[in-house]
Amino acid sequence: MSRTCRKPYPNCKKTVCGSKTGGRRFQSDSFAFRRCYAKSAFGCGKNKNITTLHNRVNELGVAEPVIQQSGIDRIVVQLPGVQDTAKAKDIIGRTATLEVRMVEDDPAKVQAALGGNVPSGYELLYSAGENPAPTLVSKQVELTGDNINDAQPSF
Repeated sequence: MSRTCRKPYPNCKKTVCGSKTGGRRFQSDSFAFRRCYAKSAFGCGKNKNITTLHNRVNELGVAEPVIQQSGIDRIVVQLPGVQDTAKAKDIIGRTATLEVRMVEDDPAKVQAALGGNVPSGYELLYSAGENPAPTLVSKQVELTGDNINDAQPSF
């Protein structure tokens, strides 16, 4: 594998396959992730799914839900005591969306919105927590999750 390929993709390996057909020689290159990296990436995704399911199940108020891996490609969710299975399926199965919108930082506009005069194209939202803070947010979406391939937290 060339250095230029190895540098940006250190967990990738190159395989060269060749064959001879009717006096002609064919060669193809293929790239595959190393097995340990593929297992790690798959495990990370699975753990994120389990965490997401835990967060969604918390909305149902179930006392002791069971959310665990079953086999290589399944996750089992058990919700003892839940009577409304349609609501549970809806909460568990909903698709998450990501939207990035601009925040208005002009204090005068925020005060006007708090007084009931929300500017056109904005909405007044409050942060979570004990002391919710008002934030004036644009309704126009600047960026969606469709534009993002991967994201990792870093500090």
